[in-house]
Amino acid sequence: DVRVADQRPSVGQEEAFKYAWALLAELPDPHTWALFTGDYGRGKTHVLTGLVNGCRLAGTWALYTTTEAILSRLRRTYDSSASAESTENVRCRVEDVPVLVVDELDRVKWTDWAGEQLIAILNGRYLARRATWFASNLGPKALTAKVEPLAALVSRISSGYVVVLEGADLRPAFQPELPEGLPEYLHD
Repeated sequence: DVRVADQRPSVGQEEAFKYAWALLAELPDPHTWALFTGDYGRGKTHVLTGLVNGCRLAGTWALYTTTEAILSRLRRTYDSSASAESTENVRCRVEDVPVLVVDELDRVKWTDWAGEQLIAILNGRYLARRATWFASNLGPKALTAKVEPLAALVSRISSGYVVVLEGADLRPAFQPELPEGLPEYLHD
């Protein structure tokens, strides 16, 4: 159970924690958009899950998902044997939740269809002033260059907070040690 209040920022995460607290201060009626960006392993997902749990503790519904998960659910609606949900139900669920948290914004294969679907959902959220928080390895300029269908939304995505997480890769600190007595061929 990750909570922002229980975490201490690592070097390079201080700004992210400051903005996370600012986002949580808007509860129960959040409206600000935020983009957390930085290299792999900098703690973006960790910050997002802390924010979702902060919303939960404050009684505000928040949905954590990835860009790929949204698009996969939408794709399944076109196969009636694979999904009982309609496209409209999936879109409403994602559009209407008070806080939508989308991880890995840059980690999907972008097609015109994917861009159209995401733009429709995010545009609806933007017009309704619903809080939407993202994580991406790419910042706004790089997102625009790499993910052409999102170019129209990058100004909206970055209309709120754009927070860069810096510092060292945090993942090596969490690597388990190999148990003693393994055969030599299993070592580097």
